Amino acid sequence: MTKVLHVLLVLGHPNQPYMTDLFEGLVKSNEDVHHLVLCNKNLTTDLSVHHLVLGDKNDLFKISTFIYLIKIMLTSAIELPLVRQGRFKSRLKFLLKWRYLIECDAHVIHIHHLHIVPLSILQLLKSKNKKIIVSLRGKDLVIDTLDLRRKEQFLEKLELCDKVHVNSDYFIQLATLKGVERTKLVRTYRGVKIDTYLKKDLNRLHFHKGKDTLKIIVVGRLEWEKGHVFILDSLNRLRKKNIRIQCDFYGEGSFREFLEFRIYQLGLEGIVSVKGHFSNERLRQEYKNYHIALQPSLYESLPNGLLEMCLYNLPCVVSNVGGMSEFILHGVNGICFDINEPISLDTAILDCAILNKKELMNYNQSLFDKFSFKEGIEDLNNIYLQIQNQEG
Repeated sequence: MTKVLHVLLVLGHPNQPYMTDLFEGLVKSNEDVHHLVLCNKNLTTDLSVHHLVLGDKNDLFKISTFIYLIKIMLTSAIELPLVRQGRFKSRLKFLLKWRYLIECDAHVIHIHHLHIVPLSILQLLKSKNKKIIVSLRGKDLVIDTLDLRRKEQFLEKLELCDKVHVNSDYFIQLATLKGVERTKLVRTYRGVKIDTYLKKDLNRLHFHKGKDTLKIIVVGRLEWEKGHVFILDSLNRLRKKNIRIQCDFYGEGSFREFLEFRIYQLGLEGIVSVKGHFSNERLRQEYKNYHIALQPSLYESLPNGLLEMCLYNLPCVVSNVGGMSEFILHGVNGICFDINEPISLDTAILDCAILNKKELMNYNQSLFDKFSFKEGIEDLNNIYLQIQNQEG
């Protein structure tokens, strides 16, 4: 039996469908692999995978915690020299937070968010011959490597890892350019569950130029890197050309206040609205009410939310960054525009609205095979088994 410990940072609601689907799928896919989750929040009690919470306060007064602290304080001079630096309170917090990794008996550690795990913990795991796989995010490679010092720290951590997992071919190329060892890189697509795509919710809406108000949907975190400011500027220009438009933003984030102010500043209140967070189930019922979707990101890996909108047959306008071209075929199921020429978004929006819906639907159907949830899960479990048997 191969034991795998997943270390992750839960952003937003703890019971996100992708996360619960991932772990449920991993458990059911292979009985020879046992999974355990270590994260910063309590997950749903319905999850069949046992999970632990980083620095769980409920552990503070347990006898086992006291025994652990005595034991680790006596041995930390050998195993964790960095623990002896700083104030006693800080050292204590460090030991309590990372207890489950320090005492870990798993064969494979899958770190889903590299930035939350200290270098000293990775070094300790490596000294115990634990096999480590890291999943990289867009921010890891695109933003955090711009600063030379942070890039060196990033690569130093990856040196201690056996495999580096990415979710797009684009990231394979980018990671190699950034200095990640090519032989460590492995790509698996996240995959989508075909049974969640209900025919009654598929988008069949056709845009009739000159008659209809163009209905646009934008889904995702409200953050600067998603390029929402380009959308508002484009809609303002199109409005001045007397093109009727309605645009709804679904999501939350630190950029919301700016967006609402900018909407007011441009006088777009009657055209643009910020709806806030909707559950995946509610969103899927909304897709059929819009003509197109927009995602003019400044950087991306392979956005799951955008892929889902494609599979609901929404024509999508995307920027020419990241791995979006791995499921958006320009002129067929979407339009790609140059992010360095944001004014070209205007034409992209109008062109996207009149794409051939039959060709779009046929192409999107092929994406279910390319982004198979079942295959993605099986690939991950196979990687865990291969890493465990890997020498060194």
